[in-house]
Amino acid sequence: MRSAFPVKKILFGACIGAIITLFFFIYSTLSFRSYQNGIPLFNSPDETANYFFSKHFALTGTLTFLEPLLAKSNGYVHPRSMTAVGENVVPVSFLGLPVIYGTLANIFGTQSIPFFTPAIASITALFFFLLVRNISSLQAAWPAMILFLIHPAYMFNANRAMLPNVLFVDFLVIGCALASQMMRLQKRAAVLCVGFLAGAAIGASMWVRFSESIWIVGLLLAFGIAYIRKVRIGMIAAFIAGMAIPLIFMFQYNTIVYGNPLLFGYQTVVIPTAVHQLEQSSSIIQSVAHFNWDAAQLQLITLLKSLKAAVLPFGINPILYQKTFLDYAIFFFLPFSVLAATAFFFFIWKFLRQIILHRSTSRLFLFLSYCTMSGWLVIFYGSWVFYDNLDREVTIGASYIRYWLPITVFALVMCGEFLAFLLERSKGLIRQAFLAACIISLALFSFQQVFFSSSESVNAIASSLLSYHAKRDFIAAQTPQDAVIFSSRSDKIFFPVRRVAEQTADFRELELVKRMYGSSPIYYYGLWNPQDAATLSKKYFEPFGLSLVHVGPADSREHLYNVVEK
Repeated sequence: MRSAFPVKKILFGACIGAIITLFFFIYSTLSFRSYQNGIPLFNSPDETANYFFSKHFALTGTLTFLEPLLAKSNGYVHPRSMTAVGENVVPVSFLGLPVIYGTLANIFGTQSIPFFTPAIASITALFFFLLVRNISSLQAAWPAMILFLIHPAYMFNANRAMLPNVLFVDFLVIGCALASQMMRLQKRAAVLCVGFLAGAAIGASMWVRFSESIWIVGLLLAFGIAYIRKVRIGMIAAFIAGMAIPLIFMFQYNTIVYGNPLLFGYQTVVIPTAVHQLEQSSSIIQSVAHFNWDAAQLQLITLLKSLKAAVLPFGINPILYQKTFLDYAIFFFLPFSVLAATAFFFFIWKFLRQIILHRSTSRLFLFLSYCTMSGWLVIFYGSWVFYDNLDREVTIGASYIRYWLPITVFALVMCGEFLAFLLERSKGLIRQAFLAACIISLALFSFQQVFFSSSESVNAIASSLLSYHAKRDFIAAQTPQDAVIFSSRSDKIFFPVRRVAEQTADFRELELVKRMYGSSPIYYYGLWNPQDAATLSKKYFEPFGLSLVHVGPADSREHLYNVVEK
């Protein structure tokens, strides 16, 4: 007599739960280390801004705060990754993350905000398993999910809890997994429900990083055309309805914060200009209708230039994007890259052959979609130079690695298929030993890259955060609460305990400092000893009737100075 108690299923579920919990804590390493005295610190101005506005939204329901000194400083007194709109300071980045995390913080508390990305990142592994199972096989889904969890690019950026890149990829994976599940369902109610959720996840991914919407919308349109005979009207309607909800919220909050639904704090594409030019494109038709060919040609050239600036703001630089792709996507993760390259050619050899023989287009479409997405992202971001550290090292903290996460993650589908193919041709202990050796070797490499490899590894950042806490405590003790601290890169340490502003290399802001003087105590923080500060004071400050007075050292290199009248 068989027991009704599903022991194996419970043990299996417990095992999966333990793995997800383990990786939640691994991904939360920096989030735990960021806290001291109940106030977290982060290693970049973007993270600082996203955390501040997530918490601010949870507490106030708004994404702006009043700064009285904006008028006197000509909108200058605010941290990097924030900007001024009128008398308010607003986010520079897209608003999806602070709104979503601020909403979740109303449920789980503001102290939990740095742990939302690790939680979502670890849970997304289950959706990645579902996606690979649906578009490939159950045998490929297991190794693909494990590779997803341990890949160094994903693991490191999951630790950067207040950056939007992992959240963007997670929503994208969830949306694709649900869409693949929708195609397998039969009951109409289930199809509509899952389709709605898939659309909502894809829409949320676009809200988090709207700069990626061009290739997402392009692939969605291509999918609709390729599967027009298989996709029912109800599926499309449910998907579009789900996708519309987060995008409506995006337009609403953009209007509230920036005064225009198509404006963002910063824009990698000049959306308003492109929209304006498209609105004016009717004039080209009018010119052609009146046989005014010269005017039509000029109008067309203007439109094409505007669209190029919108679609490819960094241009196309083949030499640069080839080099950056090799440096940051291939050589930096060499064991994973070798596996991915082998899996890529294996796919071409085996699966494309089967596709041609059986005249099946579904897997060919998915393969071409991946290649199109990868090519776009490599050209789009690889044609621009980003320096994330002062030494211009190739490190795991580089922007390219974050921006190319979709390429990395979806390549693991092919990697899972390749490992499944090898496992099918081995038996018993050989199979288990091979899989264990492969996973353990890649995991050891990944942990070394993530936690120990460079000046931007998790351990290095954690050490920096410890020193940041000491510096922030020093500033809090040495300055009044209404002080403004000018520094070149330390605003992420002092804000929001103190108001901050950026110090330029040639002190161009001193004219604004002179206008602000007397409204609030003003300080400068920098890598100058008292002798260097005296020289700078004489050269830059005294022409404005100001001077620097040494307050004290924050550590062996960095000092705090008070700005006083000469």
